[in-house]
Amino acid sequence: MCTVFTGIEEVTEIVAKNYDCFIDEGMIFTNRRNMMKKSLVMPPEKEFSWISQYGSVTFSQSGKGMPSCGINEKGLIVEQATLPETKYPKKDERAEISCLETIQYLLDTCITVEHAIKSFQNFRISNNSAKIHYFLMDKEGNKGIVEFLNGAINYISVNDRLPIITNSNYRDIFIQKGTYSSEYEENSFMRFKIVKSELQKGGKMTIARAFTILEKAKRTDTIWSIVYDLNQNRIYFKYGIQEKKMIDLNGIDYGETAASYLYDMESEEAFHWQPYCREMNRKNIERFYENQRVLQILKLPDAKFVIDAIDHHINQIEEKNNFL
Repeated sequence: MCTVFTGIEEVTEIVAKNYDCFIDEGMIFTNRRNMMKKSLVMPPEKEFSWISQYGSVTFSQSGKGMPSCGINEKGLIVEQATLPETKYPKKDERAEISCLETIQYLLDTCITVEHAIKSFQNFRISNNSAKIHYFLMDKEGNKGIVEFLNGAINYISVNDRLPIITNSNYRDIFIQKGTYSSEYEENSFMRFKIVKSELQKGGKMTIARAFTILEKAKRTDTIWSIVYDLNQNRIYFKYGIQEKKMIDLNGIDYGETAASYLYDMESEEAFHWQPYCREMNRKNIERFYENQRVLQILKLPDAKFVIDAIDHHINQIEEKNNFL
């Protein structure tokens, strides 16, 4: 499901997110510059290719290169939340990419929200993707939401509006409903109202305040909470009932000859990067796609086929770009 927001003061450097899911696992990855990449799609869809210009740190439940969110070295943050009514554009001449690979592509190639918005025209999100909408914010504090409704892209600038997304489209979330079509819809509106009420109290958004609001908007299936601090160039996160941990982005080498790293969020140890390895990444993929509910929601074939395909795809990219 998920809840994403930032502060409403004139200058804000904080973005916060609750990640809600019925599967409790996740990993954090570093991603290097000058990496040759391509999308993982099923024929007859066309592969989309690009080269990463910027390094990034990403959070994922389904393998490296398939992030649920992240931030790049230039301060662009790309977040997302489920949006059930999403309808991606019909097939055209453009190459395809999945909704999660889209996050990686934007982090790899964009600095500003404006640039990211324009970049959505370079590809078409596969209709086999999960249904989500995107929340973007850059180092200058520009904020935007991208939704796909009725087969068309819809961009909403929220620089002067409430910068919140849950699991309803941004236009309808302000409607005061008396009844809801489902518990899912009702819960989405409820979390929006909680965050809206907190933001409208005014005052500066801080790390502590962001986590307090996330706690109030928490669901029983909230797996992790993240707060990005663009001023200090840090990420703070809490996984389950564990203590808050911090990632210092200033010390990461994103160069093409640098090592790649990961961190297993289930670890109860203090945060420290581990060298990236295929086996650990496969564990991340397996935990997600071995869940039958995931296969049903995404209308995927058997788990082994999907796991092997993603594992092979990511390993090809990592091996091809291994300059060490």
